[in-house]
Amino acid sequence: MSEFLRSGGRLQAAGFTLLEMLVAMALFAMLVAICYAALGPAADGFRDLAKSRDELGRTEMIGRRLRMDAAYAMASQDKRLPPFSMQADRRGAVDFDQLTLITHAIGLPALVRVHYFIDETNGTLVRESSLPWARDGVRPMRWDLGPVKSFRVEAMDAAGGWLQSWSGERLPRAVRITLRDAHSQRQWVLPIDAQDMASLQKRFAVPGAVQ
Repeated sequence: MSEFLRSGGRLQAAGFTLLEMLVAMALFAMLVAICYAALGPAADGFRDLAKSRDELGRTEMIGRRLRMDAAYAMASQDKRLPPFSMQADRRGAVDFDQLTLITHAIGLPALVRVHYFIDETNGTLVRESSLPWARDGVRPMRWDLGPVKSFRVEAMDAAGGWLQSWSGERLPRAVRITLRDAHSQRQWVLPIDAQDMASLQKRFAVPGAVQ
């Protein structure tokens, strides 16, 4: 098609009128609105799915960490050092329990004291580890394990009952952890293996410890 058209003895430029441009823009805006309305929920669904996947991965990581600490829990030869203790803090339907245990640190020739609790300022589950015989003023290593709403700890006694408090020189048969975040709740029953207790105590004997 030529660049100009002859009409009424004059040359006119070929193109769209202002009204046609406005109609086209209105139709385009309508199509965009329809597509957004159709695809918006799908995009939100993908975001929610990714968030749920991240929360599930974080919860699985917490479970692995708890399972490892419980599996290597042991009593020290230092009788002044409780091998396992927990503090119940029930606030209606929400639990802010604390768990402290002595465990063998993988890759370290020493025992460590591990402490789990909810940091109420940040709303996250915290794992702190420190050497039981470290000098005063040495700060523990701290890991924020992710946001949680509730952390409940129970210990199994020799008769198989679940207790909400524990102290003394003995280790429980198992520990039950109930963790709740914003979207789900998980529970782990973690056996505490004491089969190799004697050899571990011999290996990690504390010089000058009270027998």
